[in-house]
Amino acid sequence: MKYANLNYHWRNDEINIGDDIQLLAIDYLYTLMGIPAEEIVRIPFYELCDYNGKEVMLPICFPFHNYIKDDFYTQFSEKITPVFLHLSIGGIKLSSKDIEYLRKYEPIGCRDLNTLRVLRREGITAYASGCITQIFPARKNESASQSVFLVDADRMLFDHIPIELKQHVKVRTHALRYSEIEKTSREMAIAQLKEYAADAAFIITSRLHCALPAIAIGIPTIFAAPKRSHRFEGIDRMVPFYSAEEYSNIN
Repeated sequence: MKYANLNYHWRNDEINIGDDIQLLAIDYLYTLMGIPAEEIVRIPFYELCDYNGKEVMLPICFPFHNYIKDDFYTQFSEKITPVFLHLSIGGIKLSSKDIEYLRKYEPIGCRDLNTLRVLRREGITAYASGCITQIFPARKNESASQSVFLVDADRMLFDHIPIELKQHVKVRTHALRYSEIEKTSREMAIAQLKEYAADAAFIITSRLHCALPAIAIGIPTIFAAPKRSHRFEGIDRMVPFYSAEEYSNIN
């Protein structure tokens, strides 16, 4: 049996490199396991149900949602043995076949507490694992830079940043367009993580897959967005979450 990871080829023009950051975390896990990169089978997301290649073990660290066709892949090819490390089901309703499938591969690691509650309510053995991006290694040296990265941050937050810090602000986004970039989304994700590690004094972000890897890397992080989401449930065990009405409480 081979080891596998996803790729997100054939996306729409708009992409989110947070998806690729999750896949980089799986690749890092394989590195820790001593598995050479050239031996990893790359399966396109849209082929999860129809994959007919070599038998593989695939860590499941992504939602069931297929953003291309706007539908859900809840059960995979028989050639894929899934290992549910951190699943997020969002707001989908699981069918009886979905529940039977998940029971076959329990225990199921859950990225958020909403997923944990739903699975346990269906009698599925599940545990709160958090996000796999938390396994990234800490940076060796704290950055001497004073750069404050605003990553897809709510514009209202800028009014709460002390004047002495505003001159150090760098604005970044994880939402890109293929038509506007020369690199692959994977290369963009690698480059962005390297920039954070090398240059960030701290980060202010609304992106789950910016906040969590930043915390793992050792970057002080302010996680804030206009409103709360089931996707964020449990993150307050690592860092406070601030919704719009709480922005004034940020230190």
